This record gives sequence, C-alpha cells and structure tokens, in this order.
Amino acid sequence: MIRHNWTVVCSHSTIDADTNNISLIEVLEQLSIKGPPFTDDGEPVIPIEFDVVTLWSRSNLDQLCQGQARLQLLAPSGVSLMEKEYPINLSSHSRMRSRTRFAGFPLKGSGLYQFQVQFREEDEGDWQDAASVLLQISIETPSNGESQS
Repeated sequence: MIRHNWTVVCSHSTIDADTNNISLIEVLEQLSIKGPPFTDDGEPVIPIEFDVVTLWSRSNLDQLCQGQARLQLLAPSGVSLMEKEYPINLSSHSRMRSRTRFAGFPLKGSGLYQFQVQFREEDEGDWQDAASVLLQISIETPSNGESQS
C-alpha cells in the first residue's frame, strides 16, 4: 500500500545531483501582503513562485504498488482554487518524491489556506486524505494617510 510520509510548502527546493537528497528552502507557514494584491485577468494573485514537495513510500517494502495523488489548494471558504493530479509509482523504488512548482498564488482574501493532499491505490477508486498543510495569509491595506513601500 501507499504511505504518505510528509508534505512541505516552500519557496523553492533543490535536489543534490550526487546524493539525490532534497533541500527545502524557506518553508512557508505565513505570508503577509502589504497593499492591494496584483491582479491577473481580474483575479487577485500573489506574484510568487513556490513548491509543494511530498514524499510517498510503500507501507510494505516488499509489495510493489501504484496509484494516483491529488493536490488541491483550498481558499479559507473551502473553495478549490487549484488542483493537480499525478501518478504515484512505487514499483521500481520504495520511495517517490513529487515536487509541484506553482507560479503565482490565487488570492481570495486573508485567512487560512489549505493544501489538501489525497491519494488512491491503483485498484481502488476512493480518494483517501493523506495530509492538510495550512498557510496563513494576511493582507494589510494601508490607511489613507499611509504610503506603500
């Protein structure tokens, strides 16, 4: 069976060519935005790039397995803002790392945003919750007398 080990949201990540170890740079727990957010096609967006990195493994090292993963970004209201599905293939190796790069963060106001990680085994149709990673976003709009810097 597939096992979720961890999921981390970070500014970026690098993989060492010699050791295949990953470095997670600037783990994101909170973002504070000063001033009105940037808009793209009329929708508010934080213009940042970030990675969501997940490590999957086999719960039984001797049993090969495959399946699907789904990563959703949920607004504080629970509305899905982004969704990505990808395969989990643990037939050749006992662990698999996925790294999803995002360019821009869709914004639906201040609050707790949630990266919902789910998976399903190859032979089973039901999605199982694996993790929920929270990111606090606060928007500080300057009052009339303040200047933005």
